[in-house]
Amino acid sequence: MTVKGCVIALVGIALSGCVSDSAVLTNASGKSVQCANEGWGWLGAPIAMARQSDCLKKAKAAGFQQSGALTASNAPKPSALAGKLDLAFPAGWQEKALTDAQRSAGTEIFASDATTDSSVVVSAANEAELTDRNVFMLSRRAAQESQLKDASHSDIADITVNGRPAERFEVTGTSADGARYTFLDTAIFGKAQVVIVNAWTTAPNFDNQKSSLQTLAQRVSGIQ
Repeated sequence: MTVKGCVIALVGIALSGCVSDSAVLTNASGKSVQCANEGWGWLGAPIAMARQSDCLKKAKAAGFQQSGALTASNAPKPSALAGKLDLAFPAGWQEKALTDAQRSAGTEIFASDATTDSSVVVSAANEAELTDRNVFMLSRRAAQESQLKDASHSDIADITVNGRPAERFEVTGTSADGARYTFLDTAIFGKAQVVIVNAWTTAPNFDNQKSSLQTLAQRVSGIQ
């Protein structure tokens, strides 16, 4: 039996790379199930991660145990600014190991909180490659909506995160696996980097977790 999400393909979005995760799980009878999801760049990667996490959770609940390591494919070279970020997680959050492809797509941190059913991905890229912040955020919001069915979005809000200019929006929609998520996307603009903190949970749970998800951006350090 195979559980697969649809491949996400983003065309024309700068600073993107392909993330492909696959895991094989088996049960006591020797039957196998595969969770495999792919996503492109900053926008596709969090959605693919959300689908992969949900697939693994459902398979383990059905008695399957992971027997194959996550694999990665189509990975470009990592950014020269990678590896400097840190996030001081609140209690309950568990950081996940990243594949080479996730790192190459700009992902530096991936973590989940099983109690609140929430996850976060922190990515970074060169600030100098952005010619217009507003256009960048409008493009991010539109592209993320395009990866979801029945999607809706909030306005883009100008905020400040630890003294740095930042912008934030929300996108809600149904993923290819049928689950409905709300993504809270915060871009923090440093001198050399733009850091994206993309946090999400299931849409019915978002209002309960919104405040705690918003504070994650304030806990990111090492922004250049």
